[in-house]
Amino acid sequence: MTKDIIITLDNDKEYYLLDETILDNKKYFYAVGVDKNEEPTKEYIVLEEIQKGEKIFIKKVKDKEMLKLLVTLFTNNYLSETEKLEENESE
Repeated sequence: MTKDIIITLDNDKEYYLLDETILDNKKYFYAVGVDKNEEPTKEYIVLEEIQKGEKIFIKKVKDKEMLKLLVTLFTNNYLSETEKLEENESE
């Protein structure tokens, strides 16, 4: 899986994958819930991608320390991308 797609979890809730990162050979996503019109909601979650053979599974990250670390990584990604955009606009 990659970012910039909408996925549906087992609970039938849909999420847009905003960002992705790899930590300790595991892939994680920062996602926002979307409503029926594919508009963002106020619900944000962090998901872990799990590959078993050819199948891909997703599970919500619940460990508080891991969440803190991943949110920090996603925040740094966002800040880095924002800085790049600002640099390109000033050129």
